[in-house]
Amino acid sequence: MTEDRRSSGRPAPVMLSGSALALGLVALVAEIVLFAAIGQLAHHHAGGGVTGIVVAVVVLALAAVLWGVFMAPTSSRRISLRPRVGVCGVLGLVLGGLLVAAGWTVWGVVVGVCGLGLAAVQWVMGRAQERAEAARTDCFPGDPS
Repeated sequence: MTEDRRSSGRPAPVMLSGSALALGLVALVAEIVLFAAIGQLAHHHAGGGVTGIVVAVVVLALAAVLWGVFMAPTSSRRISLRPRVGVCGVLGLVLGGLLVAAGWTVWGVVVGVCGLGLAAVQWVMGRAQERAEAARTDCFPGDPS
């Protein structure tokens, strides 16, 4: 894979299997749904048409950069677990509420559920990673030098 997290300061990539793979796929689908909702809302509130498409592309690019910097698993500036779970849940509920207010009730409920589901996946995977890091620290104490 890549170098050890002790030498780079960033978490090393993890091979996902079993339930971790399933949770990762759920998170991916939920993230795609949230991004789709952001794009749809940007397009709608910009008035649609070509202007709406341009606004949606710009807003999605900004959202992708922010997500990559603060939420991505390999980001060096990733926010800690509890705020990350909160961001996912609140983002899903806010986007879902805005979609319901715009008249897309079913889509809004789906987005809200996906946001809460993403928050749950973040929590479960984050806690598992914390336990794994604690176990690793117990088994392999820090470098004595």
